[in-house]
Amino acid sequence: MKTEATVHDGVSAYTAPTVYQFGTGVFLLGFVDWIFEQLNQRAGLDARVIALKARPGDSALIDAINAHGGRYDVHLRGVLGGETVDRKDPVACLTQAINPFSDQDASARLAVEPSWQWVVSNTTEAGIQYAAHDLNDAIVPQTFPALLAWMLWQRFSHCGEQDALGVHVLCCELIEGNATRLKAIIKQHAEDWLLGSAFHEWLDSQCGFYNTLVDRIVTGGDGVWQSQADSVSIMAEPFYDWVIEAPIFVAEQLRVPADLSITFTQELTPYRDRKVRVLNGVHTGTFALALLSGVTLVSEAEADPRLGAFMRCLARAEIAPTLRAQHADIDHYVDSILERFANTSIAHRWQNIALNAVSKWRSRLLPTVQDALAMQSETRLMALSLAALLVLYRQGQQAQNSWVNDDADVVAIISEIWDSEASIPDQVKRVLQAEALWGQDLNQLQSFSQQVVEWAVALDTEGVTATLERCLAESGAHRAVA
Repeated sequence: MKTEATVHDGVSAYTAPTVYQFGTGVFLLGFVDWIFEQLNQRAGLDARVIALKARPGDSALIDAINAHGGRYDVHLRGVLGGETVDRKDPVACLTQAINPFSDQDASARLAVEPSWQWVVSNTTEAGIQYAAHDLNDAIVPQTFPALLAWMLWQRFSHCGEQDALGVHVLCCELIEGNATRLKAIIKQHAEDWLLGSAFHEWLDSQCGFYNTLVDRIVTGGDGVWQSQADSVSIMAEPFYDWVIEAPIFVAEQLRVPADLSITFTQELTPYRDRKVRVLNGVHTGTFALALLSGVTLVSEAEADPRLGAFMRCLARAEIAPTLRAQHADIDHYVDSILERFANTSIAHRWQNIALNAVSKWRSRLLPTVQDALAMQSETRLMALSLAALLVLYRQGQQAQNSWVNDDADVVAIISEIWDSEASIPDQVKRVLQAEALWGQDLNQLQSFSQQVVEWAVALDTEGVTATLERCLAESGAHRAVA
C-alpha cells in the first residue's frame, strides 16, 4: 500500500465487515471484489459482499450471480512491470446479489443488519444525481442516493440514536468529489423527508463518505454469467490502482497491506484529474469515432492507423498540455496509458464505454476543453470527438440500434432536436445550447462550438474515414507526435 500517512504495524480490533455493493457490473466484480478477496486472503479481513442492483428494473445478472453462489475467477492477462501475467484469481467474497428496488422487506432487513459497515458504489456518472422522492413506507426509493438515504434512516431509526452503528462509504463513480456529492444528496433527501437534526448529526459524526479514484480495465472476458455455465471468468488487465481520500484509520480497518496498490491521501484531485482526463478522456473521446468506423475493441482502435493516431494525438497534444504544470511526469504517464490500450488480451468494447456517454463527455473532456481554451491551446480533436458523439446518437436513433445507451432524459432532449426540420448546423448548435446536457451553453465557447459544428457536417457529408484523415492532416499536433 502506498500512503501519504503511516499505517501502524498492528491492525484495529475491527473484524468481519459486511460490504453492501451498489452495482453488479463486471468492473466492481473485477476490481473492488477482487481487492476485497486479496484483503481476505492476505490480511484476514473476512469481508462479505452483497451486491445490490444500482438501478430499478429486471436484471438476469442477479439470478446468474446467485446461481454460482457469487463465485467466479478474475483472469488477469497482460504485461505489468515488464512481466507477462496470465493467471486466474478465484473470488469468493461475494455472497449474493439482490434487487433492492423490488424487495422492500429485504432492503429493510439489510439496512438494520448490524454487521453492515461498508458501502461501495459504481453507478456511473449518471448515478449520483438528485431526484425528489416521497418517503413512502410501501415503496423503496427508486434512485441509488435516495435508496441509500432510506436505508441509513432505517438503520438509525430502528437502532436508536445511541446504538446505530455508522457506515463507511467508498464511491467509485468517475465524477469529481463522488462521495462528497453523494452525501450532499443524501442530506437533501433527509431534509425533504424531515428526518430531523439528530439524523444529520449521526451522518456527520458516525458515517464516513470517502472520495476514491479507481483504475483497472475489466471486461466480460472469456466467460459469461449464465446459470448453466460451470464457472465464470471475468477478464481484467493486471494493472490496478485505488486512490482513497480518507483518514489513515480507514486503511487500518480495511487491514490494507503495504504491497497492494492502494493509496491513501488527503487530496485526491491531482490523482483524479490525471487519470480521468487521460485514460477516461481518451476512451470517451474516441468511442463514437470507433463505433462509426465499425471498430469494436479498444486494442483494435489503437492498432488502426487513423484511430490509433487520433488516440495518441488526443492524449499527447491536447490533453497532456493542460496537465503539465501540475504533473511533471505527464508524458510518461500518457505513454503508460497508451501501452495499456494496446493490450490485445483485454476485449474492452467501445459499446461498453458508450454507456451514459453525454455525462461522461461532460465530466471527462469538457474541463480539458475549458483549460485548453484558457491556454489558447488546440481543441480540434476534442471538438471532433463531441461531433462524433452527436452524429453517433443521430445515426443510432435513425437505425434504432444499440449504439445509444444513455439516460432517458438525455436521449429525449437530443432526439427531439435531431427530429426537427432544422439544418445540421442549427441542430448541433441547439444540442450544444442544452444546459441540461452540459451544465452550460457550449455555444459560449465560440471557437470550440464552431469546430464541433464543422466536424459534425463533415462526418455527415464526407464520412468518418475522410473526416478523420482530414482532421489529423490539418492538425499540427498530429505532425508533432506522429
